[in-house]
Amino acid sequence: MKVSLGIKKLCAWTYQELSDSYKMSDSNFDFVWTKSDKFMADSIPKRNQRRMSNLSKLSVGLAATLTEDQNIDHAIFSSRYGELENSTQLVESIVDKDLLSPMAFSQSVHNTSSGLYSILKSEHCAMQAISAGEDSFVMGLVSAYSYLKNNPGANVLYVFSDWQVPDSLKSLVDPSEHSPKAVAMILSNNQEASFNFEIQSNKEPEAEGFKNCEGFLACLFAVDPAKTNNIPQKVNWSYRAL
Repeated sequence: MKVSLGIKKLCAWTYQELSDSYKMSDSNFDFVWTKSDKFMADSIPKRNQRRMSNLSKLSVGLAATLTEDQNIDHAIFSSRYGELENSTQLVESIVDKDLLSPMAFSQSVHNTSSGLYSILKSEHCAMQAISAGEDSFVMGLVSAYSYLKNNPGANVLYVFSDWQVPDSLKSLVDPSEHSPKAVAMILSNNQEASFNFEIQSNKEPEAEGFKNCEGFLACLFAVDPAKTNNIPQKVNWSYRAL
């Protein structure tokens, strides 16, 4: 399967520094890179932030920043672990026989970020919340491609984000998944896109490389725009700049 998409705007955030080799080979499109502890939350009013988890601040903050001057037709929020921080606290409260907070429960569902974003921006377009295990990032892109295939010329907001897993669960996940990360982009299939890329699936033996959105960012920032970055997963995915 091959999927081709174009990026009009992009904003990314991570705790980890990118390698010096990951510099924009083409800076024609609107790009923002941040490592601020504020998670781009300056775009979220203080009264809204008080109810948000770290993951919600991160994903909603990036989405709001990216769409300040951009209309969208569809929105997709993807996360492998979602509101695991809130969910873990709720389970611990049950174990300790404490009262559960209705607010905490309402903020623990997988579509928390999309709901908070729609309220913040008064956005009425259709939205999706996706989780597909280790393929969560790429499945969000496939969903965006599917929408654009049926709605040529539309603008799709795609946000992928994960916060660090709680300490009690870190032994169950790959160490590479411990750090928070997020990327938000406006995707399109029209001529206005300034960076075009292709995703391809294959069943070849696993190769060394970056996983998930790290593999995508490695492709985006590659000195050689034709460089392919393989992602070692059950079904391998490769990204290639077009």
